[in-house]
Amino acid sequence: MDFVAVLLIVAVVTSGFFVGIIVAMIGVIQTVLNGLDYATFTSVMQAIIVSGRKSPFVWAFLLLPIIASMLALILLWDAMTEAPFFWTVVGLVLFVAGPLLVSRLFNEPYYDQVMTWKPDAEVPGWEQKRTQWFRLNLLRFSIGSLACVAFALALAAF
Repeated sequence: MDFVAVLLIVAVVTSGFFVGIIVAMIGVIQTVLNGLDYATFTSVMQAIIVSGRKSPFVWAFLLLPIIASMLALILLWDAMTEAPFFWTVVGLVLFVAGPLLVSRLFNEPYYDQVMTWKPDAEVPGWEQKRTQWFRLNLLRFSIGSLACVAFALALAAF
């Protein structure tokens, strides 16, 4: 098997795993969080944030698709007019825009805010902020899924 194919497989699988983490967040964790009062939500959310920020799986599934696709693009440079190069670029741009930048520019500042909340001192508008976070996860899921499909199309065209 060609090394480019291996890199594209890594991009497909790891971007899919990252999207899977977001699906678990949307489908299970957010459903539970939505039913909690402020104090419980704050305590649980702070525990999730601490755990997520330390998880080697989250970091691996966030960084490996970027690294693998960048290496694939370098190796595909002489074939930049062909479909595998195009779809790899599309996948990389989408993955950086969605999972990476949305996380860094919007989710992480929200997490920083939540980490300052005190369970016994309700923050005004916390439910609206929670809803905004839910929407950001839907955005990360949507863009991340499109990136995964683009990587799969690059692999199929290779």
